[in-house]
Amino acid sequence: MRIGVLFCLLTTVLAESYQENTQSSCTLLPAFNADALNETTRMGFIDSNGRLIIGFRYYYVQEFHEGLAVVQLTRDGKQGYVDLEGAVAISPQFDWAFPFFDGRAKVQVSHKFGYVDREGKMIIEPRFDEAYNFREEMAAVRYGGKWGYLDRNGKMLIRPKFEKVNSFSEGLASVVQNGLIGYLDKSGNWVITPRFEAIPSPTDAVFLPNFSEGLAVVRIAGRYGYIGRLGEIIVQPQFEKAEGFSEGLGLIRINNKAGYICRNSQILISPRFDAARSFSEGLAAVRIDDKWGYINKAGSIAIPPQFDTAESFSCGLAKVWIGTAWGYINRDGRYVWKR
Repeated sequence: MRIGVLFCLLTTVLAESYQENTQSSCTLLPAFNADALNETTRMGFIDSNGRLIIGFRYYYVQEFHEGLAVVQLTRDGKQGYVDLEGAVAISPQFDWAFPFFDGRAKVQVSHKFGYVDREGKMIIEPRFDEAYNFREEMAAVRYGGKWGYLDRNGKMLIRPKFEKVNSFSEGLASVVQNGLIGYLDKSGNWVITPRFEAIPSPTDAVFLPNFSEGLAVVRIAGRYGYIGRLGEIIVQPQFEKAEGFSEGLGLIRINNKAGYICRNSQILISPRFDAARSFSEGLAAVRIDDKWGYINKAGSIAIPPQFDTAESFSCGLAKVWIGTAWGYINRDGRYVWKR
């Protein structure tokens, strides 16, 4: 085996080990009581073995974060939070509620966004037109038509002046100024001045890539590559598309096929998939023709393509669909829950 490939495999193992040691602990997962969504469908929570832990009594739920999950009892009801035993932690009172990060949760009241703490106290009053979840103890908010950043107590650390921003990741945040992408530190200083092309997004006017494993995607002259934390080119722009690194591998497209590279530009898994997702827990969802399955880091099929849609693994399980029926599978491809 070539030295480059050996180095690539070693770095992916180290990256995966680091992520496993630093990711949040696994917890309960949302589940439905019916195959297809309808007016009588209710949601609850299962554990990683597929056992129902919190019964089907909610109209809507989100995943647990920091020990609390968003729930909604009725179709037109308010949203609140429950704990891991299903007890009400914060009474339903918000038009929309979002997961907890850094001990704060974004909530919407009368079309404005603010933040509550774990006791439900409104720490930052709803006054923002748009807002992101807290990341690295800072949150991006839009006020007066521009984006800035505040701390956990609501103090504006970086005043709103940017066209578009992303959350902080690895100490840096990507922002748009004059149509170009650059990166700020937490003091609001430019670490990488705006000079990279805006990246088209199917869901927004522009996609802002953040740093992951010390690298960030950039677009130069219509081609995608990766930069380091000082803005230096690490992987030359040469791909039709690229996504952030995960577990030591970056997802790229060549000739309209998806594959994976290492940070030294070595292609570890040749581009041969019609679609793919980033690696998570040592496996990646890939689409071959019209079915999704999973591969390992050797590029071998770990779970044969058979699903209409498949998500990444988390806490040892992945959510998959066949038609309107969906469930969670384990790393062996066996269902632990199916509806």
